[in-house]
Order: sequence, then C-alpha cells, then structure tokens
Amino acid sequence: MKINLATAFLRFRASEFGPLSGFGIRPSGLPNRRLTAFTLVEMIGVVAVIAILTALSAPAVIRQIDAAARAKERTDLVAISNAIVHQVLTLKTIPNEANLAQSVANWSMLPVARITTTPRRYARAFLLDTNGWFGTGAGSLPYTQYTTGSLTAPINARLIIVSSIDRNLPVTTGRPGNSAFNDIWITADGSKPAAAPWTNWAGKGEDLIIQRVNLEPLFHRLVILNRDRFGTIPRITIDTTNNITVPTGGTGRDGFFLDGSVVGLCDPAGTPFKRFTLNKDMGYVFEGGIWREQISGGDSSEVLAQDFAALAARFLAAQWYPGAEQGGRTGNQQGALTAMFNFLLVFGLWADAFPHYNRHGANEQQVPEYVLLNDLVGTGGGGGSEPFLNLFTGPNGLLNN
Repeated sequence: MKINLATAFLRFRASEFGPLSGFGIRPSGLPNRRLTAFTLVEMIGVVAVIAILTALSAPAVIRQIDAAARAKERTDLVAISNAIVHQVLTLKTIPNEANLAQSVANWSMLPVARITTTPRRYARAFLLDTNGWFGTGAGSLPYTQYTTGSLTAPINARLIIVSSIDRNLPVTTGRPGNSAFNDIWITADGSKPAAAPWTNWAGKGEDLIIQRVNLEPLFHRLVILNRDRFGTIPRITIDTTNNITVPTGGTGRDGFFLDGSVVGLCDPAGTPFKRFTLNKDMGYVFEGGIWREQISGGDSSEVLAQDFAALAARFLAAQWYPGAEQGGRTGNQQGALTAMFNFLLVFGLWADAFPHYNRHGANEQQVPEYVLLNDLVGTGGGGGSEPFLNLFTGPNGLLNN
C-alpha cells in the first residue's frame, strides 16, 4: 500500500500535538483539549458585573459633571458681571434690568441667549435693588451721565445675577422687594435664600449660583467751587466739549461721576485750562483767576499770595493813567506795585512777630527788628530823610501797643 508522505506527516503531527489550526489540527503549545465558547450563563454573569460596576460609579461621575457645570457657571457669571462694569465705565450709561443681557451680549459679541440662559437651558435672572440708588430719581434706569453727574450719592447701586445648574429658578428678571433682594444678597455660598419663594424651591443650595455686583465704587465725587473775588464765572466740561458755568459762592457744582470721566477746567469762554481723568474723589476751586486742586478752609497765606499775584498781573496789564507823571510826579505801575509789596512785607513781618516789635520806651535804633525793616523800606516821609518806619511809630503806629 502506497503511503502519501504529506498525509503521513499530518497524522504524525496530529498524534503529537492535536489538530492543527486551519487543518483540523491544534496549534503548537496548547493543551490537548477541546475548545469551547462562552455559555449563556457566563454571558449573563459578565453583563451583571458590568451593570453593578456602572451603578456604583454613576453617582461619582454625575457629581464630577455637576461640579464642572457649577465651576463653568461661576466663571460665566463673573464674565457677565465684568462685562456690565466695563460697559458702564466705557459708555457712561447703565441699562435697565430688561436691557442688561442685551448690552452684555453686544459688549461680548455673543448671542443674547448665551447671556440669559445657562448651558443647561435654565434661565438666569437679573435683579435690581430698588431700596438703593436704583430706586431713586437720580438712579432711574436707564442712566446716562451728563455734565452735572448724579446729584445723589449712588449708595447701594446693587444688582444680582442668579442662576441654577439643576432646575428653573423661582424668580425672574426684575425688581424684587427690598427684603427679597437682601435675602438673596446675604445668602451664603452653597445655601438657599431663607424666605419665600425659595422655601418651596426643590433645588439644592449647592446648585444655586449668585453673582453680586455693586456699582457704587465706580463713582467718584467731584466738588467744584467758585470763590473768585472779581466775580469771574468759569466753566467746566465732563467728557465732552459741552460746558456749564460754575456760579460764584454757594455749593458750586457738586456731583458724582463715573471713574474715568475726563474733566475740563475752563475759563469763562469755555477754553480748558486743564484736563484730567477722574479716578478718586476730588475738589477744585477757582479763585483769583486760577484753578487750585485743594479747597482751603479759609484765607491761608497761599491763597493771599495767589490773590496778590492775580491782582498784580491785572494791575500791570491795566491801562496806564495818563496823568501819572504830571505836576512833577514820577511813577508807573511797576513802582506802585513795588511800594505796595514793600508795605505788605513789612506789615506781614510785624503781624507775625507782634508784640515783639514794641519798643517799650527804647530808642528805635536799639530794636533789631526796627533796624531790619527800616533798611528794607529806606527813607521816605514826603521826600525828607525821616525813616519811613517812623511814620508808623507814633502813639497809634504799627510798632506800638
């Protein structure tokens, strides 16, 4: 009988290792046993284990997803509040609650729906405090800053943006009562407001996001007084070329303006002497034809000096009296000004040192102050050689009690 060598080889391999793969023969190195598939019972067991593991891990996954949603919502509300502040400072306007979302959308170049609703499609609420500045005539919204500013201090110019990541809110955009607004304002993070309508709200405090915005710090007080003794009426500008007058006396101009407002201090014709950016409470006074940054409580030496300088400038610039050099008289404005200055200097020194200038019966030449002042002013007295100070040292003179 003829034996096929290939068949014999395969039979030999099969007897040694079992059936090889693809030829009914087991692969090399595997145990010599029959291969079997998963049974239905084993498949059900695997599925059951997977279901149990999924059930155990689902709450943790959901908590992580909610935590990420809360973090994103907080970030979104901060961005919205920042957009409100930047829009107010840039445009010098405050929209009302109905237009807040639209103004933020315009500023951030986003659809208004991205501002009014959360990523989970729950509506956000924009709430105003009616017990503060927004509830007064000066803070009536929409507010636009004009040259006079707000005559009322913007105390408690507050608003709230509130949202939830879990369910719809029990409040909507508007102006809740004072107690209802404060109830939300003072709510701690992770809690719910204590009063109605929150008492029956089924949401959790940790899912409630509250963003508080107070616009009061954005305003600075600007006081402008006119204490000019010549009756000059200066003008001021705020952010524009439109100017208003500053009347003499009284309270002048006293208002509250938004940070970054450009103030112009002008002359009576409206030409600015100075422009500056308002970034704090400030006060200016117009006196002696000039603007000063501080308002003094009285006529200090600085004020008097500035007044004298202003008067001197006007005197020197005035028309020269045509008869000043007639009848043997010689003089001019500069000479008269110098004589006045010397007199004021002597009087000031005496006033500051009195009663130390009292001679108390001593000879004038024995009083050092007398000698000093006499050297300053020289001789006069109607053209004679009499010391000029002697004209003031009689019984009622400046140098005697």
